[in-house]
Amino acid sequence: GAWAWDGQEIVHRRTRTSTPRDTVGAGDAFNAALIRALFVDGESLSRALDFANMAALLAITSSPRRYPTFAEVRAELARSAAFAGQDSESGEVSDMDGTLPP
Repeated sequence: GAWAWDGQEIVHRRTRTSTPRDTVGAGDAFNAALIRALFVDGESLSRALDFANMAALLAITSSPRRYPTFAEVRAELARSAAFAGQDSESGEVSDMDGTLPP
């Protein structure tokens, strides 16, 4: 999960439990996805944290280790029972696309 401060309140978003295969690059995947979601796609902080958590989870559970594409992260969020792929504020599915940098 992840915690963030938006200037007014602390935001906490959980993630699903996983068994990591390799944790190298987890922070890179998380940070790249968070920056993309917030500053390129204009997502809410909660939605951006969900997206970043999923990007990191996919990165550490892949074998061989690789960074997921934004489309893969979005698709996995949509499949996840915990994260229906919707912004809790608007109910809209985000339209993110691209690849996380190596």
